[in-house]
Amino acid sequence: MEIHQNNLKKKRRRLKFELYFILVIFLCEPILALKTIKDSSIFQIKNLEISGIDSSEKSIFIENLKKHTTRPKVLALLGENNILSWESNVNSLKFLEFNNINLKKDFLNMSINVTAEKSKKISSWCFLGDVSNKNCFWVSYDDGMLLGEAPQTFGGLYIGVIENSSRIGSLGIKVLEDNQFLNFKKIFQELNLAGIIAEKVEYKKIGDALNIQDKNGTKLLFNLSFDPTLNLEALKKILQKSSSNTIEYIDLSVEGKIYVKPR
Repeated sequence: MEIHQNNLKKKRRRLKFELYFILVIFLCEPILALKTIKDSSIFQIKNLEISGIDSSEKSIFIENLKKHTTRPKVLALLGENNILSWESNVNSLKFLEFNNINLKKDFLNMSINVTAEKSKKISSWCFLGDVSNKNCFWVSYDDGMLLGEAPQTFGGLYIGVIENSSRIGSLGIKVLEDNQFLNFKKIFQELNLAGIIAEKVEYKKIGDALNIQDKNGTKLLFNLSFDPTLNLEALKKILQKSSSNTIEYIDLSVEGKIYVKPR
């Protein structure tokens, strides 16, 4: 214990001495001071530790981390391996498929420690506004925020939504207003409980229309502007009496009213 404390004291004394030395140089020759900081080993990162991320995703995560937490102007002067180039504020990383990201810089040991959690996803969301690009993103289950780029996904583990509008998506924006996203989640939670698998999902921003086609080709028409709870209760009763493969479409886009067209 005593040896460890002595080593810490030595490290602190050495760090203080080198900082005072650089400060003196900076006051006299700023350019020389920057070169000294860049070339000096005391500010070089000795260890970058990432926890909470699968080993298969660490390299991609670190690249995104460097892209969004390094200060561009400082980075150009000092390089990415200099601890002064890194910003501790990582709020901007919230949309990169991870949350609860915490970055700590340990100047005494010249190390950076990062902890993070994988964001829970509810769907992929593709925008048709950019015809030349698929423009698809993952959507956060918690708040509807667009995360990293996603493939076009239809059916399976995640819902695949195509937005029919001129809008172009970008990382970090919310795909729907909070009340609309809550309604979106309610709809798919109930459909999942009813055993209905969405093969195709289309969202029309004008009118807030959400059109879903299941594996039997039956279309379910919703509107995200109102709470769908009552209509979903009615849908449940309809599906208890009739199989969806006997129905062409069910229109639930008007609050408190349902129209069923049989095949």
